[in-house]
Amino acid sequence: MIVDGDVALLTGARLADECVVITDDKPLRNACKSIWLPVSGTIGVLVRAVETGDIDPDAAKETLYAMDEVGARLSASLVRRAERLIDDAAD
Repeated sequence: MIVDGDVALLTGARLADECVVITDDKPLRNACKSIWLPVSGTIGVLVRAVETGDIDPDAAKETLYAMDEVGARLSASLVRRAERLIDDAAD
């Protein structure tokens, strides 16, 4: 369900240049895609941070595991995929 704060975010993102919406909220991600807004999730941010050298792969993986521990509801297959993406970003 899209709420008022999401509408404001979507409006602001449409008005901004080179904006990427960062969210793990599925309805909001779907709304972004439906209006052609670039969207990424938390894992995408971790991967990009490794690509740019802002954090090292081990720190990114520790953050990934911490997210899982605090209830991000990451499946085992998603964690494995994220680990591979982080490793690939480090190369």
